[in-house]
Amino acid sequence: MTPGKITRYFHEIITTTDRPTNVRAYPLKSGEDTEFVKNELKKLLAEKYIEESISSPYQAPLLVVPKKSPDGKTKKRLCVDYRALNKITKRDGYQMPILDESLRTGEAKFFTKIDLQSAFWQIPVLPRDREKTAFSFQGKLFCWKVMPLG
Repeated sequence: MTPGKITRYFHEIITTTDRPTNVRAYPLKSGEDTEFVKNELKKLLAEKYIEESISSPYQAPLLVVPKKSPDGKTKKRLCVDYRALNKITKRDGYQMPILDESLRTGEAKFFTKIDLQSAFWQIPVLPRDREKTAFSFQGKLFCWKVMPLG
């Protein structure tokens, strides 16, 4: 099931310097990881979460990391290491809500919970900031069209 997309708001990446981050790609551990990345990129391209890019002064390395599923099995997850970009990204300042105030419900009779599937991927990246999300694989450069994990 493909999640919906937000159309009114965009994820903006505001950096504190004009100097782009460009981190060399990490080698993948195995041929199995290489095949996993190829398949994941095909899916991300098909869903239009990423796009091929001609050039970008930014680049972050790809990683394949293990992820425990609720059933206890270990699955693989494709990640992009944005630590260098995060270091030069201006932080959003917001106050965490006070739990006691949040739980005061007064006369409320109904409560709801929203659990968004692939929530990050529902938020588009501002087109001018997509180059900041660049990563490469086997000589091809890709950028995220939606907010990447990490």
